[in-house]
Amino acid sequence: MKNEKNNLNKESRLNQSKKLAIISCAFPPYHGGIGYVAQKHSELMQGLGYEVEIFCLENRKTFWRIGNAGRIDLEPAFANNDIVHLHYPFFGSAEQVLRLKRKYKKPFYITYHMDAMAGGVRGILYYIYAKIFASKIFAKADKIFLSSKEYALANSNKKFFEKNLDKCVLAPFGVDSNRFFPKQKNPAQISENQNSEQKTILFVGGMDLPHKFKGVNVLIKAFAKIKTSAKLVLVGEGELKENYIKLAEKLGVKQSVDFAGAVSKEALPKYYQEANLFVLASLNRGEAFGLVLLEAMASGVACIASDLPGISYVLDYGNCGILFPVGDINALAKVIDQTLSNEQLQQQKVSNATLRVKEIFQWKNFAEIHNNIYKNLI
Repeated sequence: MKNEKNNLNKESRLNQSKKLAIISCAFPPYHGGIGYVAQKHSELMQGLGYEVEIFCLENRKTFWRIGNAGRIDLEPAFANNDIVHLHYPFFGSAEQVLRLKRKYKKPFYITYHMDAMAGGVRGILYYIYAKIFASKIFAKADKIFLSSKEYALANSNKKFFEKNLDKCVLAPFGVDSNRFFPKQKNPAQISENQNSEQKTILFVGGMDLPHKFKGVNVLIKAFAKIKTSAKLVLVGEGELKENYIKLAEKLGVKQSVDFAGAVSKEALPKYYQEANLFVLASLNRGEAFGLVLLEAMASGVACIASDLPGISYVLDYGNCGILFPVGDINALAKVIDQTLSNEQLQQQKVSNATLRVKEIFQWKNFAEIHNNIYKNLI
């Protein structure tokens, strides 16, 4: 332990003079995966001695902004820092990299989070943007960090990644196991309450337009079809919440659906601990990973999720959770019933998930991977 601490302190001293710019469209207090990972990235690198400067829509002058897209000046990021790291996508600002990387020749890295998915005109604009800018921006990176290779090879830029896997680094996101851990249960209570208690199904995620892909409507419709006695707890806030409330009313299940709204950082782990099942019914590649799945897995909760590339990687292709066909309401309802009625199946998935979290999804691994790459290419 002493040697490990001494090595960490030595590592910190080596990195003290290194200035790191982290660029992200979102950052807390905005709730979302990209911002959360960018924040953890910042904290972890600071812990290793880097001096970190954040560039995001929340803390910089914006020339224009539409949702999580917008224009901020990124020249100071390149001019004043030794290393620049972009969390992609960042529509409206990331394009500056094409000029600034050439001008300043600083080490430049990308964390590739997701495809931007939308319908209508916005979806067309995203498609055009990807065709014009995405591969050019990726080409400027010294390394591209991926949460999973499966997702990168299944998205709209898969041709680029197929040809450039040698510049990609697998760096899965992590979970704070000091916050998210299983509830300590009395074995006698488990036996007594296993069949008598009403089951709890949990969802955690945004309910705003940028997170429409979370598939809350699919989950509510599936919940209305299940035969098991259960309640559905939906943690999240946003302008779509009223639509989901009306849907629950229309389907006659509003009394069994708890719209918990936004909950505090301190309260969130308890929601996982009290759940029997966690469901993520995402609709498309807007869901690239599913950080909430890690939180549920670390909390000892069995998971059901859409069979999408990034999610499949997190759940180890069904070994650590149950996958169902994307958007299939009947299939989801069936698998919820089957899982809630099979305690042995739940425990098997939870046991596998606990081991996977310990082996792969640790923030210390994420930090070490980044630090090693930064040191080698500075």
